[in-house]
Amino acid sequence: MPPMSSSGHFTPAQEGPPKGPISMSFPLAHSAIRTLRARAAAVLGFAAATHLTLDLVYRPWAVQRAFPDFGLTGSFTQVTSVIGISAIMVLVESDWFWQDKWNRVFLSCIPIIAMLSYEVLQLWLPWATFDIRDILWTFVGGALAGAINGFAYDSVKR
Repeated sequence: MPPMSSSGHFTPAQEGPPKGPISMSFPLAHSAIRTLRARAAAVLGFAAATHLTLDLVYRPWAVQRAFPDFGLTGSFTQVTSVIGISAIMVLVESDWFWQDKWNRVFLSCIPIIAMLSYEVLQLWLPWATFDIRDILWTFVGGALAGAINGFAYDSVKR
């Protein structure tokens, strides 16, 4: 049973590492962590299904009809990759990761930085092709990942 405060109310027990100045005042319950991971698995499944649909259905259709899609046909992998990397990060992070209030920024920025780094690296790889549209679609993917992170994960953390 949790300890009682002087006013007679139950207080949560302090567990784990000490909280820093940017930490939340309470640890997330294990059920909340499971909910986060279940939602991340659903987001990852959605990103994978979207990627396959775009690759196997949309791309051949758009190429055959010369559909003007602002380069999405060749760059949709940037969008689905950023969303998928964010979901994978949620799946593999430890329970204590969720104590930091900067996790949404971290989840949104790291996949974008990773994909942008890969795009810039393609300037020096002889077998790769650098495409400025990939960089633009990476930012679109980052915006979508940020929205999904806010919608899917923030309600659990409140």
